[in-house]
Amino acid sequence: MNHQDIKLVIGGRIYPVNASSDREPFLKETADQINKRLLTIEAKYAIKNKQDSLAMLALQLMVTKNRSVIEKDLKTVDKKQKENQEVNTFVDALISKIDFHMKVD
Repeated sequence: MNHQDIKLVIGGRIYPVNASSDREPFLKETADQINKRLLTIEAKYAIKNKQDSLAMLALQLMVTKNRSVIEKDLKTVDKKQKENQEVNTFVDALISKIDFHMKVD
């Protein structure tokens, strides 16, 4: 792969990144999205300091990520609880049948 230096502007600062040329559009689009979100944060919270804006953006991103992870974990727990309930229902029915046959004999 052909690696090259790509200059990304984030929050008014230039960050050199060494990446393959096929990743350049993705990196530039990502930097643009970050800058748009920074502008939104700065307007919404009247923040003038870029470091504060970046910190707020990082916080928002982590909250979103963690919320997604927690929701996924809850869905997994719900699925396991449902599966456990199904197993318990099956076992209860099996025990009932065994009890019935043991009484008949």
